Amino acid sequence: MIERLGIAEEVRRKPTSATPMWARVAARGETEMAVQQISELLPVAGIDIVGPLPGELQKISVFAAGVFAAARNPDGANKLIAYLAEPALAPVANPQRSRTRSAHRVMRVTPAAHTVTCVTLLWLAGNGMRMTILAVPPLIPLIHSDLHMSETEVGILAGLPVVLFAIAAVPGSLLIARFGAVATVIAGLLITALGSALRGAAPNVLALYAATS
Repeated sequence: MIERLGIAEEVRRKPTSATPMWARVAARGETEMAVQQISELLPVAGIDIVGPLPGELQKISVFAAGVFAAARNPDGANKLIAYLAEPALAPVANPQRSRTRSAHRVMRVTPAAHTVTCVTLLWLAGNGMRMTILAVPPLIPLIHSDLHMSETEVGILAGLPVVLFAIAAVPGSLLIARFGAVATVIAGLLITALGSALRGAAPNVLALYAATS
């Protein structure tokens, strides 16, 4: 930003501080100027807010409001969200009268629609898991013949995916909480694809079990 304003060299010659509390630093007189979100500047006493940056230099922060599916008073919550998004409240929310954008869309999710969505997602998840489990039985005669497996070993192979699904449930949820759902799902798909490829090239029973795991 300072390069675009043409003041990069002047600013870099001055000492700066890596702190999220720029406004308080300015209020204490430790710096002459603070550049921060207006919402962070407003509560701080002892500073003068000059105004917002030019529009082309702005980085707009978008806040979203939602209503829980199990909310006790969803209609009241939706009315509150609609009220807070009214353009007439912009001067109250932003006393500096900076340029604001008010975009509000209330998505009303009825209990029936929520139930249908949950059932559909569960069906899709179950269908994906069934494909992994049901892909094994048609191949059992060929696997039994090629690797000379006993009936017990074949039974273990058929039941192994179900057991692994149960074992992976807890660590899977922890990984989602740590890395996010998208990253975890992508990593899981890549590992599954690698395991499937290795299963096709397994030279013995132990390698087949390892690739299935």
